[in-house]
Amino acid sequence: MNRFGTLIRQKRMERGWSLKQAAERLLTFKGYICGIERGTLNPPSPRMTQRIARLYGLDEEQLILLGYVEKAPVKIRGELRRRVYPIPAPRQVAAT
Repeated sequence: MNRFGTLIRQKRMERGWSLKQAAERLLTFKGYICGIERGTLNPPSPRMTQRIARLYGLDEEQLILLGYVEKAPVKIRGELRRRVYPIPAPRQVAAT
């Protein structure tokens, strides 16, 4: 799981929402949200990332930046993380 997905899952679970409830609020599918949270899908487009940030009360620019770091090639991802992560790594949460 990547940091983007872990953060999104953490925020969803803090609100007590199921994947279906989060997906309905974001006007998308629960499988899509699940894939983002688990890291099997890349972080979403900037537009969807903005919607997610608004839903969970997160800083839009920081979340978009976090998404782009997760999309970066593996060889440079570690360096990018060290340079741009003002967001602390979210704690791991149990799967739903």
